[in-house]
Amino acid sequence: MQRRHIFTMATNTAILDDRDPLIQYAGTWSGGGSYLEFSGTTSFALESGSTASLSFVGTSVSVYATVGVEGASQASIEFVVDDSITGKYVAPNLTATIHHELLWGSPTLSNGTHTLVITQGVTPASTSGVICIDYIMYDTTSTFSTYFIDDRDRRITYSPGWVQDGSDGDFQHTSQRTSAPGESFTLEFEGQSIAYYGGMTSRTINATAVIDGGPPTFFGLPPGAMVSNNPLFQSGNLSAGTHKLVVTAEDDQNVWADYFLVNPTTGTPTSNSAFSPSSGAASSTSSGAVSSPSLPTSSSSSPPTTLSSPHKSTAVGAIIGGVVGIVAVLAVLAVAIFLFKRRRGKIGPSMLSSSEESRPMPFVTFPASGTAPMWPNYYHFQGVDDTAVGFPDPRAPTKSSGPPVAPIAMLPSRKLMRMQDTPGYTGASSSRPHSFRTSPGSSGQSEEPPQYIE
Repeated sequence: MQRRHIFTMATNTAILDDRDPLIQYAGTWSGGGSYLEFSGTTSFALESGSTASLSFVGTSVSVYATVGVEGASQASIEFVVDDSITGKYVAPNLTATIHHELLWGSPTLSNGTHTLVITQGVTPASTSGVICIDYIMYDTTSTFSTYFIDDRDRRITYSPGWVQDGSDGDFQHTSQRTSAPGESFTLEFEGQSIAYYGGMTSRTINATAVIDGGPPTFFGLPPGAMVSNNPLFQSGNLSAGTHKLVVTAEDDQNVWADYFLVNPTTGTPTSNSAFSPSSGAASSTSSGAVSSPSLPTSSSSSPPTTLSSPHKSTAVGAIIGGVVGIVAVLAVLAVAIFLFKRRRGKIGPSMLSSSEESRPMPFVTFPASGTAPMWPNYYHFQGVDDTAVGFPDPRAPTKSSGPPVAPIAMLPSRKLMRMQDTPGYTGASSSRPHSFRTSPGSSGQSEEPPQYIE
């Protein structure tokens, strides 16, 4: 008798940024964003009745947002799934802006295609963005979207030196940390690449990441690191299948683990999951956009490429002729450089007008991109004031009606200085205040407590 093999698809938690093209906006919407938010962006309605719709394949859906202080007690937003399941969020009285707030989570749904419609309810007058949609999560067996793994996921095993912490800036309001050399965690995942995110409470960190038992990749803080939500490591392209990531602390500086993004094995990831290789140091493209500095990337070794050897019967005369030609070219270049420097030296300050001498370098503004980037745009410029370069406050939008506004670029901000502006931040200490409220995740896997090795 033949045995029948039953294959079950793994359920993961897909994550979509508010600027993902799968989310369709109608009415009057605007955008904002900060480094604390997913991909550094949020979207909020300016008029009651404005909607955002998403069709997805899954078994549950949850909506997360940033909720502001001004007029918060009057703001509300409503949710409907498949024209039958409803929910509502009414903003509470707040003394400070809150992030990663779970607005609403659906009950368990049948595994199939569903439609979520978000409708702006009461919008207080004289406010600019109270309930700002940040991202949507849904449990699915589909391999179409990037999926999210929280620090408490049961697939992660921590050594004894790790402890759970949490803050308003952490996803799901929790994270793990260690300050003991040699402490590690292990995560088994299925996909083609993985990105690891964590916080910061010291000026430096020193840790290694190992994929599938390969060589260790040392990594530290990325340029422009903030107190939360920093991209610490990206695996690069991996073969399709199951892989193991091991991260180990190498000294006594705090190492944090908040969440992971995995590029699925099959399917085409959505816009917020473009695991494109980094291009090196920050550089300006022809469109004016700035590419992010490269992150530590592990890569498997490959055999060296063998080049075919040229024929050895090269004529001696050809060699001599080539050498003479090269010497002649170098001589011409030397003369040209000498004449150029001599002429340049004759130009003195008197030849420049006073306006040209005192004219400052212009600031460069960055155009909006078509889709949200995979890596949140944290790479800010040190010493640049947000208001000095004419950038609007993210909570002070320009009204527009019709289709959703184009995604805006992340605002430049003071490198590291914003840690003092972050609620609950007390400097480079060993831990962060527990000023958070635990919100249930959309994934059943994230509900499990983390595993610690005894």
